[in-house]
Amino acid sequence: MRSILSISLALGALYQQTSVVAIPLERRFEVQERHWGGHRHRKGHGHGNPQSTLTTLPSAVETANSTGTVIVPLSSATGAARGTVATKPKSKGDNNDEDEDDDEDDDDDDEDDEDDDEDDEGDEDENAAPTSKAGKAPVPTKTGGKAPVPTKIATGAPLPTKIATGAPLPTKIATGAPVPASSAAGAPVPTSTAAVPAAGSIWKPAAGTTWQIQITNAVTDVNMPVDVYDIDLFDNKDSGVIQKLQANGKKVICYFSAGSFEDWRPDQSSFAEADKGSDLDGWPGERWLNTNSPNVRKIMSARLDLAKTAGCDAVDPDNVDVYENKNGINIKFEDSISYMQWLSDEAHSRGMAIGLKNGGDMVKSLLSSVEFQVNEQCVEMNECELFVPFVKANKPVFHIEYPSGSSLTNSKVVSQFCVEKASNNFSTVLKDLDLDSKVQFC
Repeated sequence: MRSILSISLALGALYQQTSVVAIPLERRFEVQERHWGGHRHRKGHGHGNPQSTLTTLPSAVETANSTGTVIVPLSSATGAARGTVATKPKSKGDNNDEDEDDDEDDDDDDEDDEDDDEDDEGDEDENAAPTSKAGKAPVPTKTGGKAPVPTKIATGAPLPTKIATGAPLPTKIATGAPVPASSAAGAPVPTSTAAVPAAGSIWKPAAGTTWQIQITNAVTDVNMPVDVYDIDLFDNKDSGVIQKLQANGKKVICYFSAGSFEDWRPDQSSFAEADKGSDLDGWPGERWLNTNSPNVRKIMSARLDLAKTAGCDAVDPDNVDVYENKNGINIKFEDSISYMQWLSDEAHSRGMAIGLKNGGDMVKSLLSSVEFQVNEQCVEMNECELFVPFVKANKPVFHIEYPSGSSLTNSKVVSQFCVEKASNNFSTVLKDLDLDSKVQFC
C-alpha cells in the first residue's frame, strides 16, 4: 500500500513537469473539430489568405509556448499541414477522469461523423480564421502555399477567365466559327460580297488600243479597223452583234447609264421616285440618280447580270460623276468614289472589265480599280493631264472630241483635236454629239 502511494506521488510529480499531452494521430482531428465548432476543415475549406497564415505560424507557436497551449503541426496525406490544440496541463485529479473522457470521445466521434455529412452539404465558410485556445494568434488552416480549391463547381458555370500564368481563357469557342479578321489596321469592310474571278480572266487593254463608239441606232458595220467597239447594252443584247464582233476579233464594251434615270429604258419602272434627283440639263427624260440608294444598286446589279449574259467583255457605266453636277440629291465626291468602287467590284466578280467615265478628280482614287478611261472633251475642257496616269499605267484613254458645227474630216479640226493622240498616246476619235456610226480616227 505504501509502495503504491509512492509510485502515484512520483507519477504525479512527473506529470506536473509535462506541458504537452500526446494525442494519438487518429484523435487529433477530433480535438481540432471540437475546438472549431465541429467543422471538418478538409483541403479547400480553409479560411483567409494561405500566405498570411504561413507568416503567423511561428508567432502562434511562441505564444502557445508562453501560455501553456501548444500548436502541433500535422501533415495530411496531401501534404497540407494542420494545427491541433492540445489540452492545458492537467491537475492530479484530472488523470483519474481520462478513461471516462475516452468513452465520451468515442461517443463524440460518432456524433462528429453525422455532423460531417451535414457540414459537407450545408456549411458555409466562416468569415474569419479561428483563433487558438490562447485567444491571440490565429490557427493556420492550410500551409501548403496554394490558393484554396473552390468547394463547388456549379453545372454550366462560366469558365475562369485566367489560368495560373495570367493568360486569359476563351469564354466561348463556337464550333466551326470563322476567325474574325483583324480591324486593327483600319481597313474598310468591302461592300461587295461577290466572288472575284481568277487572275488573268478579266480583259486588260493596253494604252493606245484603237476603238469605235456607237450608242445610237443598230450597229451594222462589224468590220471597222479597230480593236474595240463600245456599244449600247440594251440595243444590242439580243441582236447577235456582240458575238459577230467577237468572231471578228473585236472586244466589246457595253454602255449603260449608271448615274442617271432614262425614261425610255425597259427597266425604268423599277426606279422609285425617291431614287431620282434633278433633271440633266439639255437631256430630256433624264434625271440624276441617288447612287447611295439600295434600290438603284439592285437595278445596276441586274444590268451587270444582263451584260454578262449578253457576252460583254467590259462595261462603260456613264454619268458616274454625279457629284460634279447640281444633282438635287446631295451626292458628294466620296459618294461617287464609293459607288464607282462598288460597280468595279461587281463587274470584276462577273468576269468583266470596267472603265471610269470622265471624273478627272476620281482618277487618283480609282486608277487601280478600273481597266481603262472613257473621256469626253478633255481637249476642249483643257484637262487632259488629269488622265495621263492611265497611259503611264499602260491603260488606254478612250478619248472622244465633238467638233461643234464642223465636218469631222476637216483637216484643221483634225489637227486641233487629235493633238492628244500624238502627245499622250490617247485613243482619240472625233464624233458627232449623238454618237452614231460616223467617226473620224486620229
